[in-house]
Amino acid sequence: MFTIRRMDCGSRHDGKFSINRPNGYDCRLILFVKTEAVFTIKGADIIIQPNTFIMYDKFDAHRYRAYGSEYINDWIQADCSAEQFGQICGMPIFIGDRVNIGSYMKLISDAFFRNCRSACSMLIEAMLTEVGAISDSAVSNSSRYREMLDLRHDIYTQPNAVRSIKTIAEKMHISESYLQELYKKTFGISIGADIIYGRIDTAKMLLLDTELTAAEVGYHCGYNSSVHFSRQFSKIVGTSPAEWRKKQMKT
Repeated sequence: MFTIRRMDCGSRHDGKFSINRPNGYDCRLILFVKTEAVFTIKGADIIIQPNTFIMYDKFDAHRYRAYGSEYINDWIQADCSAEQFGQICGMPIFIGDRVNIGSYMKLISDAFFRNCRSACSMLIEAMLTEVGAISDSAVSNSSRYREMLDLRHDIYTQPNAVRSIKTIAEKMHISESYLQELYKKTFGISIGADIIYGRIDTAKMLLLDTELTAAEVGYHCGYNSSVHFSRQFSKIVGTSPAEWRKKQMKT
């Protein structure tokens, strides 16, 4: 049974929003993220897509932040009297349009503010059952699921590794089209776009935390051309690496 402590739907924050709780909460935290955001998963910063679900168990560390001009999510803090649904804890699950989590959250919120505890618990369990089915489906329908997770981890932790969709597909002994289909279905983003996001997010970190020049940052993130790096950074972020660094230093 789930007992809600606090919750909110459509919680909005600006682009500076950031959470870092090394010891988590003494209850479960359920998040339904509606905008792009950066979550730290197993030590790697991963950009997740809108309509992604994640649940943290008691005392699980959670670290996440906005990626863009705002961060929006629905969230629930709840006690759980059993070890139910532990298999989906700590793992971002791209929901897309497969389950209307927003409607579940609205129903749960209505029941919570009417003080209907049993209804809240039943609705949460129904929602998590559907989320679990999506997770199980991803695993059972693809023997490559673990490989996809490892690949995404490598993309974000080794942005300077020379890689192309062709070479990745050849290494995994699958076609390029199947690799792209599988990756998009698993994470809600194309593998090509995710490679770029991984590089740009690492570039931001290096621009803030080191004195490397913009060209050197680009090289460390896998760009052989400083012009290409600057153009791609500007396209994603909206300003050049140098201007972005200057702006961040002022805030």
